[in-house]
Amino acid sequence: MTFASAVSRVSSWMPGRSRERDSLLAVDVGINAVRAIHVRRDGGDLVLDGFRMLRGAGSASGQALEEALREALALRRGGEAVAVSVNSVDAAIRRIELPPMNSTELRESLSWEARRHIAGLAEDAVLDAQILSPAGRDVRPAQGPMPVVLVAFPRQLYESLEAALDRFRVEPVFIDVSPLAAMNSLLRRDDFSKGPLALLDLGSGTGSFAIFGAGDLMLFRDLGERAMHMDQTLANHFALDPEQVESLKLSGKLPKGETPDSAVVQRTLAGVATELVEDVRSAILYLESRAGGALDHVYLSGSNASFLERCGIADSIGVQSGVTLERWNPLQAFRVGMVDEIALRAAASDLSAVAGLAARFFRGG
Repeated sequence: MTFASAVSRVSSWMPGRSRERDSLLAVDVGINAVRAIHVRRDGGDLVLDGFRMLRGAGSASGQALEEALREALALRRGGEAVAVSVNSVDAAIRRIELPPMNSTELRESLSWEARRHIAGLAEDAVLDAQILSPAGRDVRPAQGPMPVVLVAFPRQLYESLEAALDRFRVEPVFIDVSPLAAMNSLLRRDDFSKGPLALLDLGSGTGSFAIFGAGDLMLFRDLGERAMHMDQTLANHFALDPEQVESLKLSGKLPKGETPDSAVVQRTLAGVATELVEDVRSAILYLESRAGGALDHVYLSGSNASFLERCGIADSIGVQSGVTLERWNPLQAFRVGMVDEIALRAAASDLSAVAGLAARFFRGG
């Protein structure tokens, strides 16, 4: 089993021909949850006919991870393909520019470049990279700097995941990192007529903001601290433990069943909202100065998306940053089969990574 190139295989961002593959179990190992969907091809449709959301287990959960994987893998039907994405607070994704080189030369310089661009990089980190080009392939640019996506991942977590999958006799067709997999859920739209896409993904203990096109990752920023700040602020203000914080964000209700006033939530999270506004504003300025492009639309995803929308913070961030903030439904490309549709709709914003795994698999990226 190998760590997939750029771990999301940036070449899969290019619109391409769909491969005739029948079915897939997609599993995302997040920090505090394991998510899984089963997808099969039915004529020209992709049918989502299996779903698991296992909260309280994930890359930060130790022994609970294996039990969650067991339940997620129970959706598998026979020996069909399995694709996996994984996230960690210690993972790093960088867009860097290097002198022109081919893939072999990049591999040879990878360790050195990773140490230059990632502070505090562990000596045994799992490293990978992908050369970006308009064609979406590993090609040597004729001239000028070469854009590259660089990924570093904690080896212990990767090997723990690998060992757990081996115990279940599962050999994934590929392993992604969750933020890049989530981008693929947007990129399958094949619509870049209005410029690059932007995704603000805010989950439990993890977050990112990315601007990207069919063949380029223009900007990626880790916003994990923002997500953790939000969770801690809610916990402190309402005297909640981590499980109660998650329940509040999912249901909108406090432990005794009362619904907090939206204005109170907005005041409580005003500092976090201000930070997110600055993140979006600075990204827009970067895009304008480096790429000469403009951005007027940002998609919002992750387990916090519906909560931020429900309490009016998403609209506030959009107004203050000058962009439209729209909650992204990564399941809109699937036909839903025999699953718990109520639970699926409630979890939709949290399923970008597994939807992206399916997009990559069925399109052959």
